Parts: sequence; structure tokens; C-alpha cells
Amino acid sequence: MTLLRPLSSAEIAQLRVQGCTAADWADIRVRSHFTTERISQVHFSGKIELGRFGKEIGLSGGVIRLAGIYNSTLHNVSVGDDTLIEEAYIANYDIGKEVLIRKVAQLVVNQQSSFGNGLSVNVLSETGGRSVLIYNQLSSALAYCMAMYRHRPALISRLESLISDYAKSVTSNRGFVGSHSQLWNCGSICEVCIGEGAIVQDVLHLENGTINSTSQLPTVVGAGVQASGFIISPGAKVESGVVLDRVFVGQGVHLAKQFSATDSLFFSYSQGEHGEACAVFAAPFTITHHKPTLLIAGYFSFLNAGSGSNQSNHLYRLGPLHHGFLERGCKLASDSYLLWPARVGAFTLISGRHLSHADTSEFPFSYLVNKGTDSLLLPGANIFNIGLYRDARKWVARDLLPAGNRLDFVRMNLFSPYSVQKIVDAIHMLSEIKQKQAIPADGYRFKGVTIPVNALQKGIGFYQCAMFFYLGELFLNRLSKEDFDSLRRVKEILRAKSEKGTGSWIDWAGLLVEQTSAGILLDDIESGKCASLSSVGGAMAALHNDYDGAEWNWAINQIENFVGKKVDVWSSNDIVSLLGVFAKSSDDYFNALLTDAKREFSPEFWVTAGVDGDLQVAESDFCAVRSEYDKHPVVLELHKRLVLNRVIINKLTDRIELL
Repeated sequence: MTLLRPLSSAEIAQLRVQGCTAADWADIRVRSHFTTERISQVHFSGKIELGRFGKEIGLSGGVIRLAGIYNSTLHNVSVGDDTLIEEAYIANYDIGKEVLIRKVAQLVVNQQSSFGNGLSVNVLSETGGRSVLIYNQLSSALAYCMAMYRHRPALISRLESLISDYAKSVTSNRGFVGSHSQLWNCGSICEVCIGEGAIVQDVLHLENGTINSTSQLPTVVGAGVQASGFIISPGAKVESGVVLDRVFVGQGVHLAKQFSATDSLFFSYSQGEHGEACAVFAAPFTITHHKPTLLIAGYFSFLNAGSGSNQSNHLYRLGPLHHGFLERGCKLASDSYLLWPARVGAFTLISGRHLSHADTSEFPFSYLVNKGTDSLLLPGANIFNIGLYRDARKWVARDLLPAGNRLDFVRMNLFSPYSVQKIVDAIHMLSEIKQKQAIPADGYRFKGVTIPVNALQKGIGFYQCAMFFYLGELFLNRLSKEDFDSLRRVKEILRAKSEKGTGSWIDWAGLLVEQTSAGILLDDIESGKCASLSSVGGAMAALHNDYDGAEWNWAINQIENFVGKKVDVWSSNDIVSLLGVFAKSSDDYFNALLTDAKREFSPEFWVTAGVDGDLQVAESDFCAVRSEYDKHPVVLELHKRLVLNRVIINKLTDRIELL
């Protein structure tokens, strides 16, 4: 605070008249134009700096109070202009301007603290070994590298050193409350920094943490919250009885309704209500809403956890060492159970109890169900699930964070080089299983699961449709947006611009990246070429921004493999034939989704509609609530996309045939 002056003897006398006391009045410094009229019943000690108090402050319900300090104790505190402090005990804090602090039992820094930065969180293995050091700007991708790349000790050492240095840089014996923040009716707040515009109301206890917040992305910490060893990111909401212990809460995350978490990380847009999390790595869009649900010792991403879903990480041998890995987009049905260790492929629906330590990572978009004690895998069966299509629409709709203020790098695509490469490999794997194993009566055995005979052949067909649909969507999008008047120009448009992206792809907790490019970044971190956390973040952002170009390079490489020759030697007939393949896959994909959607409108689902009438009344009541099939917005969207693809393909076919 600048332009400070000591109190005058007249001001000291007036403050005494207003019930104020001080350990030493000489330790108090004030801004110019400071007046004493809005300071009453306050005890000052230590070094005190006070701003001007001239504005009115609006409270809930329309109550107006004058900025100032009333009925409070301040020790080693600086207070910004036009702040209102009432009935609060504050020690060792810097408070910004236009802050409201009202009825706070204690807001104190008792000892030197890094405010949660550098804290080790034991994700996945409760006993340690995959711990992640948290800090204010932690991204899901960086946390993924720390947890999953323990086989690269030099990398882990380097990242931990960078984060430890950052933690030291923010270590202090003073906390801060950012401008325009509000603290209401709070219990004990110890060693906690609070960012600009935050709303902290009715919390019970906060200790050793940071509530990051900005005016653009205000953070809310609400009623009954208890948290120790935490970092909460801008735009998050933690409220209604949540209990946290050694937890990172990412941007846009919502934790509420008595949810509890220990040693866990929650990244962008994840939600937790009622249930419990322990040693969980919750990558973006991990959702659990039900009271009897436990997420433990697992990696989850784009997850939807059903009521009563559960996992076990303890085999009663050497302790809770084991963990599970659910690739992006998995869904846990109600009362599902998984015995760790296990790994489940992307976008898989999991139902029933599974004790076999299954590894289905090679078969995305599947159903994993149980029959007795057997785990049955139905490869590709989830591709045409309208619920999955709807989930993908929800992810996009919920992505509201401003582009320039994001910590996590998230691609929400159902189909991408990451998932479709797995589809391509799954087609080969299923064909190989069929060739190498005699036709069994009870199904093919593979890595802890049984694949029913009829499900294997169906899976190949499902995967082929999805593969050509995805490649076709990219092909149509690229060619329909460009002008061309010759076959040569068409080839220029379609040709890969570089080798970037043509290898295998991986998912770094939302960041989709080619493995080779990822490896280069990891090497740069180890060597010190990426010498700071900001440079690591910048390099990850660059990988994220390179996605579109790298995706096309990968896709055209796959299309060339299918055609059997490079783009440079394609004929117009080759392109027309491709358009025919893409047309069929588009029709098949959208029609399959429409068929699945139509099941939601069949008479068996009218059972709770029109309860006081006949079948006709039931149908009318059902449609009044749920809409008619032909008028449902998702159905209309699917029809629109199907027709649009047909139009684009027909136009492109006509244009290519004229070349």
C-alpha cells in the first residue's frame, strides 16, 4: 500500500472514543484521506495498514452497510480501500479493496505456509508411489505425466523440483484476500489464500490451502465445507457439507451435498455429490452423483458413475496397492463392481460384478457385463448407443470456460485418432482371435474376459462402420470447404502436410496427442529444455493447438492404407469409390442411432404415463412429457446430419466425376 502516513494524535483520540484500542498506535499507517468515522470497537496490534472507507456495501436482502471496520481484532493486517470488516478476528493477512468480511471466527496465518502448493497427493495407490505434487496452475495433463510415468524417474524428479520451487516462491507467513471477495459467517480459516472475487460463506473449517479466483471466474466455497490441504481453481464450486483432505479441485468443478474426498484430483467440469472418493484421479468430466457410490484408487475420465458403483483396491495381501484405469468415456451402471487391478477400454459401459482383473483397453466402445462369475465383453456394442451420443453433446454444452483462462487442455471428441486407432487395432485383434482359436461353445477367452462367438463378428462390423464414419466426416469436412477445379487441386487439399500425427495417439487426461510428440516433450522436460512450469504448460498448449492438423495427417494416412495407394496417385474413380463407402457408413451410423433412440418411445416405456387412463391416454401423456419421436431435438439433429451428409457427398461426387 502506497502513500501511507501515521495516525495523528486527534485521530488516535477519536478512535479511542469509538472504542478502539491498539498495542502501539505508532504501528498503524493509513492512506491519505483516511477518516476515523467508520472504525469502531476494533483492537489493533502488530503492523497495520488501512485504506480509505467511503463507499456503501450492499448485503443480502437489500441491507446497506458503510465500508469500514467494526467489532473486530486485527493483527499484522493491511486493508484496502472501501472494505467492510465486521465481527472478525484477522491475523497476518493482506486484504484487497472492496472486500466484505463479516462474522468470521478467525482468519489467520499461524506459521509459514505454502498454502497447499507442493503438497503430495497419493492418487491411485493409497500407499504412495504415484503421488502428484499439486500447485495453483496444475493441469490434468501434467498431473497425468507425474502419476503415470513413474518409469521415467528423471522426468518425475524434474517436475517435482519445478513444483517445489514454485511452492517455495509462494511460501509466506502472510495470507491474502483478493479484491471484491466476500467472506460470510465462517468458522476457522487458517493458512488459506483467497483470490479475487471469491465467495466464501458459512464454511466450518479451512486449513492450508488456496482458493484461486478471478473476477471473470469467481470461485464459491459454501455452507458446511471442511477442507485441509487443498487447492481450488477459478470457477469451481465447493459447497453444502463437502469434506476434503489433500485434494486438488480444478476449473469448473462442482463438489456438493456431503461429498467427501481424500488424496484426490478433480479436473475441469468434474462433479461429485453425496458419494466418496479416495485416491482418485478424476480427469475432466468425471461425474458421480449418488450417495452409495465409492470411487477409489482409480483413473477416470469423462466418467458417469451410477448409483452404488464400487471398486476394491485391497486383496488382503500387501495392502491397498492396486488401482484401476478406466479410459475416457466409460459409464458405470448402478451397482457395478470392479476388482482392481483392471483396465477398461474407452467409452465402455460396465454393468455387474467383475473379479477377473480384466484388460479390455484394446476394445473401445464396448459393453462389459457379467454372466455368473464370468466377465463378458461385447466389442463395439456401445458405438450406436444414443446415450453416448447424448453424453458427447452434454460435454460440449458444459464447456463454458473462457478460452484464454484454461488450465486443462481437453478434446471432447467421441471419435479421434486416439479412439479410432484403437478401433482399427481392435478389428485386426478380433480377426486374429477368430483365426487362432477354435470356435468355442462358451466364447473366446482374452485377457480376463469372454467374448461371445456372435459378439465377435458383430464387433468387427460395428468397428468398421465407426471407422469409416469418422474418416468420412473428416474427409467431407476438408473437401467441402475448399475450392477445386482439378484433380491435382483435390490432391493438394487432401495430402498430409507433414508426418506430425501419423503415429499412435495417447490421452493425457483430456489432451489427445501423438505419442512421438509427447515423447519429445517429456525428453525436453528431462533435459531442462523446458526449464519452467510455464514452458511445460506452453508446450502442452502447443500440442493441443496442433490437434486439427495432426488429426488430418493421421486420418489421410489411414485412408491411404484402405485405398492401397498414396493420394498423389489417386484417380477420380478412387475418390468417388471412397465417397460411396463414406456415404454407406454415414447412413448406417445415423440410422443405427435413430433406431436406438426410437426404443425410448416404444409402448413398454409408457408404463408410468397416463396412470388413470387407457393405452391411448398413456401415449398422449408420455408424448406431452417426453415429446414425440419425430419431434425430439436429438432425433431432429440426427436426421439433419444424415441428410446434410448425403447432400454433401452427392455434390462432391458430381464435382469429382466432372474432373
